[in-house]
Amino acid sequence: MFTSAAIQKKESAKIHRAITSMIAIDLMSLTTVEKPGFKNLIATLRPNFKLKSRWSITREDLPNLYDEYKAKLEDELLSVDHAVLGFDLWSDEGSKHEVNGVIVYFLQNNEVVHRVLGVLNCRESKHTAQNIALGLKELISEYKIEGKIVCMCRDGGSNVQNACDLLKCESFDCLSHKLHLAANDATKNMVGVGRVLLLYKKLVRKLKKSTVTAKQFESIQEVLELPVLCLQKSSSVRWSHMKLMFDRALIRKSAIEKLMETNNTLPQLTENDWNVIQNVSDVFTPIDLFSKKTQDRETPASQVIPLCYALIDHCKESIDHPEAFKAIEDRMQKELKKYSACRYLQFATLLDPRYKDHFCTDEFKHMFIEEFEKCNEDDVYITSDNEVRLLDSHSDSSDEAPAKNAKFDFEKFIEKRISEQPKPIPNCDNSLTARMEVQRYLSTSVEQVNPRQFWTSRVTTSVYPRLCKFAARFIICPSGSAEVERVFSTAGVILNKFRKSLYSEHFKLHLFLSKNIPIMDNTEPNLLTFDE
Repeated sequence: MFTSAAIQKKESAKIHRAITSMIAIDLMSLTTVEKPGFKNLIATLRPNFKLKSRWSITREDLPNLYDEYKAKLEDELLSVDHAVLGFDLWSDEGSKHEVNGVIVYFLQNNEVVHRVLGVLNCRESKHTAQNIALGLKELISEYKIEGKIVCMCRDGGSNVQNACDLLKCESFDCLSHKLHLAANDATKNMVGVGRVLLLYKKLVRKLKKSTVTAKQFESIQEVLELPVLCLQKSSSVRWSHMKLMFDRALIRKSAIEKLMETNNTLPQLTENDWNVIQNVSDVFTPIDLFSKKTQDRETPASQVIPLCYALIDHCKESIDHPEAFKAIEDRMQKELKKYSACRYLQFATLLDPRYKDHFCTDEFKHMFIEEFEKCNEDDVYITSDNEVRLLDSHSDSSDEAPAKNAKFDFEKFIEKRISEQPKPIPNCDNSLTARMEVQRYLSTSVEQVNPRQFWTSRVTTSVYPRLCKFAARFIICPSGSAEVERVFSTAGVILNKFRKSLYSEHFKLHLFLSKNIPIMDNTEPNLLTFDE
């Protein structure tokens, strides 16, 4: 009898843990356990199972699950040597919840992984540099990663920049934010964009509110044998959204013109207006491509400076729309100056085998060598001819990897820049020290390989044992805070219009678990079995 009771208690705990995990991962309401459909499902699957109340899951199961995954994250961070933080401020529509979402990046099993480190409540205090720094410091201390943070990726606000300075940690602006600002600068210098945007918004609003007009637009698309699509609305916060909006309009140009002919109440777009729409799409094309690249998880911080150079070079070569491209060029020149002054970005670019010292100034090259020697002043490394041959074979094999038809314009820019510059020979002495590794690394040709894959490979580790260890801190940082924005997208789903009364503490637990459980449990969930 007692054995049966113990088994039932263990089974009940498993089921309730699975229910709590489901609510967190699937962004479900905490009232799910009280809904008739869910109760009926549980009663069908497990007739004798006693389901806990919403309050019990909220007060016990959810905090317990949070403590479990927080402990797992603490264990993961305990074994890492270096970590990077990315953070940004977010608030809901009613500004009831104002939080700083903090992401941590680190190297695990030779892969760069990310976790939601925490959600800092900023509503009860002013968004000053001191308060932001204090919240980050408490979070860093809570996970015992003091001394492991090598860099921070943030937005361009002066308060967050000063907060990083107070923490005495290197930081840089998110590149995606800067591309967004460059796009805004370009539209301000284009004549007629404001008028066209206003007319287009009225058109979309009319199609949304009038069912008759919307059906008429659908029938016109069917007659013209076009896929039936709705026009996209404008958004002032989404990156490159204006291009997506206008591209959809250009694809449906014939249908829109036919609709305007049959309905005089709609805003009328002239041929000049369509030219403006086409011009905006053309100007936004390179920014859109670069923005997508920076939001890719595989784009490291080492590409920030080369991407800026590539966009500036494109703007200089563009003949059409000189006012718009000049505005983009001026913005990116301004941002490039800031990025070029960041020691972390300079070192990361130098350690990227695709660029090496082609974007690094001599000043930072000497700084890199000095810091590398300082970190390895007690080490002795003897170079062998066999290892040199290993390096050469590694370089040759990786050159065959990229296919011609898979090359991107950015890669063509890099090839052109490297081919135009003579390869400098580093001025290093012949002593068998850490400087010798840097000399050998820089004297070899560039390789089209991801820096993480390069510095974690067995060949590279055998050839550059100390440089690999030093490079580990510069291959974990992303080029922007896109991952933080993805967290905020999840936050917007959690705090929908039906859950405005969710407590800040429950929101914090919910957001932490919804993002961390899927990426920390990277295996298929085991089916619940109750056979002992």
